[in-house]
Amino acid sequence: MKPDDAEGSWSELLLDGQRRVLKMVATGAALGESLEALVRLIEQQAPGMLGSILLLDESGKYLRHGAAPSLPAEYVKIIDGKEIGPKAGSCGTAAYRKQAVIAEDIATDPRWVDYREYALPYGLRACWSTPIFDSQRRVHGTFAMYYREPALPEPRHLQLIDLTTHIASIAICHDRAAAELRQSEARLKEAERIANIGYWERDLAADRITWSEQTWRIFGLAPREAPLSQAELAERIHPDDRQLQKDALAAVMQDDGNYDVEYRIVRPSGEVRYVHMRDGIVRDPSGRPVRTFGTVQDITERRRLEEQLRQSQKMEAIGQLAGGIAHDFNNMLSVVQMSTSLLLHAADNLSPMVKASLEDIMAATERAANLTRQLLMFSRREVTKARDVNLCEVVESMAKMLRRILGTDIMLETQTPAGVPAVRADPGLVEQVIMNLAVNSRDAMPAGGQLKIALDTVEIPAPRVTPNRRPSPGRFVRLSVRDTGSGIPPEVQSRIFEPFFTTKEAGKGTGLGLATVFGIVEQHGGWIEVESEVGKGTGVLVYWPAREAGEMAKTE
Repeated sequence: MKPDDAEGSWSELLLDGQRRVLKMVATGAALGESLEALVRLIEQQAPGMLGSILLLDESGKYLRHGAAPSLPAEYVKIIDGKEIGPKAGSCGTAAYRKQAVIAEDIATDPRWVDYREYALPYGLRACWSTPIFDSQRRVHGTFAMYYREPALPEPRHLQLIDLTTHIASIAICHDRAAAELRQSEARLKEAERIANIGYWERDLAADRITWSEQTWRIFGLAPREAPLSQAELAERIHPDDRQLQKDALAAVMQDDGNYDVEYRIVRPSGEVRYVHMRDGIVRDPSGRPVRTFGTVQDITERRRLEEQLRQSQKMEAIGQLAGGIAHDFNNMLSVVQMSTSLLLHAADNLSPMVKASLEDIMAATERAANLTRQLLMFSRREVTKARDVNLCEVVESMAKMLRRILGTDIMLETQTPAGVPAVRADPGLVEQVIMNLAVNSRDAMPAGGQLKIALDTVEIPAPRVTPNRRPSPGRFVRLSVRDTGSGIPPEVQSRIFEPFFTTKEAGKGTGLGLATVFGIVEQHGGWIEVESEVGKGTGVLVYWPAREAGEMAKTE
């Protein structure tokens, strides 16, 4: 074979090997596998050479193992993690000085003074090391050629070194860019999760919609690789809001602006959530729409908070109005009651008809006075006499009376465990809360059922939003009143504490029972939660601030 033929064959083998390594890098092979394949390729072109690639860590101070398929494993383990410096062998010095370091003989080279004890026992005598740079001349590692005899590189070796450091730089930079991309994607996913915002885009020609992981979660679906179609998306939108989404999409197609729209989605479980969609459009050079993209945010909690705020403001306004009317009306009732009482006691010769009429007037004014007292309690103008109260004793003392009121068709169960702390409350008002809730449960079970009144202690570790208020952390006594009645429809639940609101027939309810409960509980620093499902019953949970052990009782 002629020398030029041999040279051509060598070049072809090297070029073919280079392609294989670059293909490994491009197809996402592990960095260690790509670097090892590269080192083996170069070792085949330089008989007797033992190759090594070390990687500079993130701190820029230490070299870590990258690839060394032919070096003794014990030696590789020893040098892994060594610090770079001006006399740190060939590799550590090359990374430190950012230039090639050629050690003809490790046994005599001054840069190996502190390291030759590692290399010589394994028969390593020469080491030529070159930094691996990126495009900005930052060092990412080193490539070293070891020999078992003292030696200096020849031009052919220098060509191999240039090739190796170039391909190694590509592999290392590609791997680190991929790692940074994965980190960025992970941070983006975490940001999406925290903000509850997902990303999506739609290929209009192919009718393919691609969702981010958080978008799948918002819709209550498991992430999948396959894209969706517009028809599949429409199935996830609430039937009453599908036209709203279509109109918004049509609007963005007509111009280059973005659209913001809020609508409801229905998860596979049947749960309805509110989302806020932002959409933009991309057009080709001819102006034809080719792609839309945007974000989707779950705003269910925000909508719930807004509704709670509106409800709170409405209740506050109604309370002020009711309190003002009740106060003035109570004063007028006092005059009627006083005058009626004087007439009843001042005239002994009243006819039976007149006396009966006066007694009817007195009874009517007493009923009216009772209504005004409930209104005043609701508006929190009624002064209470609070003391330490054991709610277990209150519930048990009322049980006998409640059984008579509930009737034989309703089975009453009480659960009052030992150790429930006292609460600071007006005992009479607590009894009124229990009575009103029990009567409401009775009315919801006309054919009979079960009523359970239970007490327990709960710790609220952090502020949380409830339909009525945002309670502070602490310990609370929870009074639960649960029935197996007809339940409360969702559209009614937001109004059950409004004064004068009732679902009962005319003449069978004033609409002040639950409004009074609301006012009493608020007045005592507590709050109410309602759990109800139509056809399965209702649970009203009343939270009372618990007294601390050893806390002195106070009386108002």
